[in-house]
Amino acid sequence: MSEFTVSRVPFGFIENSAHFNSVDFLGYLSFDHKLIFEYAYGKKKILIAFIQTDEFVWTSLPSSTFGGFESNDHTSLEPLIQFIELIESYFLQNTFAKLLKILLPPSSSGYYSPELQFYGLHSRGFKIENCNLSYCLPIKDGVEFDSLVSHGNLKRIRKCIRADLSSHEVSIEKLDIVYKIISLNRQFKGYPMTLSYSQLLQQAKLFQNKFKFFCSKIEGEIIASAIAIKITDKTLYILYWGDISEYRAFSPIVSLCKYIYEYCNQHKIDFLDIGTATLNKEPNFGLIDFKSDLGFEHNLKFTMQKVIKT
Repeated sequence: MSEFTVSRVPFGFIENSAHFNSVDFLGYLSFDHKLIFEYAYGKKKILIAFIQTDEFVWTSLPSSTFGGFESNDHTSLEPLIQFIELIESYFLQNTFAKLLKILLPPSSSGYYSPELQFYGLHSRGFKIENCNLSYCLPIKDGVEFDSLVSHGNLKRIRKCIRADLSSHEVSIEKLDIVYKIISLNRQFKGYPMTLSYSQLLQQAKLFQNKFKFFCSKIEGEIIASAIAIKITDKTLYILYWGDISEYRAFSPIVSLCKYIYEYCNQHKIDFLDIGTATLNKEPNFGLIDFKSDLGFEHNLKFTMQKVIKT
């Protein structure tokens, strides 16, 4: 016996779901028009949330790293396809929607079956609207970070050791300096901050068990910092990181990444996700090389869409 449910407010979701599909996060989103779908069959369930992003467009999920489906059934395809059919029918019968868009999680990164999601959508006529390269590193017991990085990065780590660099996890009280370092670094590189300091502080206070902050110091001065989100129990995602210009010759991000890798190992986190290195069809070759030289593996991150009404 299966049950299809639609709600405008978050309700009893799946235990250990990804942060962006959690009751708390979806409740936090302040969009006017929001729909949450759930499909239950036996003890299994699948869910997805959509936000209206234009008059005729609904998206899962805008302003998040990804949206897509969440489930405690990681192997079954048939109920997923049935669920997609029901969602399409609901939008056709109850809204003015013409286009559905779904931002899938990256493949092979510890999230709910991105490959199943992709194929389920593909079988229902969804097309690839966008594709990016995303970078993730599996955390393996007994595998040292130094063995994964390029020779050049190994030299940078040793240089930081000689300079007595130390890295630490820090509390939310340090968010102002952590954010400032990252903001200046991104400004220097021409990248925007997608969250203001006040927005980030608000989220960090609301989701204190999800946000993690790290920094590296030389002689007591913070010279590099990172902001991460524990998206699932098994995946830590680097939202931002950066260093200060005076110490750029040390490449302290490499040593900070090593510390975060070791942090994941100690806390039984299986994947470290450092996001994309492309923007639509525009590859950032320097960023691709940087992430690859840190030992991270590339995987695909799709945005799928379907015109359901013309």
